[in-house]
Amino acid sequence: MSRASYPMAMSLCRFFLVATAVAVVLARPAKAADEDLRAQFRLALEQAEQGLVPSSPDGSELRAYVLYPYLEGVRLLDAVRRTPGEDTDRAVMAFLDAQAQLPLAAELRGAWLTSLAERRQWAVFLRHYTPDPDLPVLACHAYQARIDSGDATVGAELQAFWEQAPQMPQACAPVFEWLDAQGGITPTQVV
Repeated sequence: MSRASYPMAMSLCRFFLVATAVAVVLARPAKAADEDLRAQFRLALEQAEQGLVPSSPDGSELRAYVLYPYLEGVRLLDAVRRTPGEDTDRAVMAFLDAQAQLPLAAELRGAWLTSLAERRQWAVFLRHYTPDPDLPVLACHAYQARIDSGDATVGAELQAFWEQAPQMPQACAPVFEWLDAQGGITPTQVV
């Protein structure tokens, strides 16, 4: 390196050192803010999992947090269990439309459909029900909804369901009793 380029090289070196130091100093508050936001999220999540309703609306930073939809889902799951009703139903529908890809969405959907069935909200239940082989109880609720709605085609489908069903949850008893009363279960099919 020539003597003439030495001061310029030192200037560049100082510039990079100063720039690095500034970046480190500026990153510290951002990192602290991120940690504060994570702590705020964890606290809100713990409260939601305990069924505690927030005393004030969530701040804009928390609502912008990447995991915030999960917090909303946990809160809705609690609302479905504690305060089911039209407002909760609308909030769950909006959440499922926007966040169907979240793992929590399947649990929320199952709990919500069960709540609709318990409240005999058959029209809403049938609009949102899709068969799931892992949840036969929901299939039984769907058959009950169709029976109560006067669906004339339910008998044959329910009979096929009964024939292939090795063991069903208690929620299926009323639909199978209905099928039996309709003559859909013969004595030879019982054994």
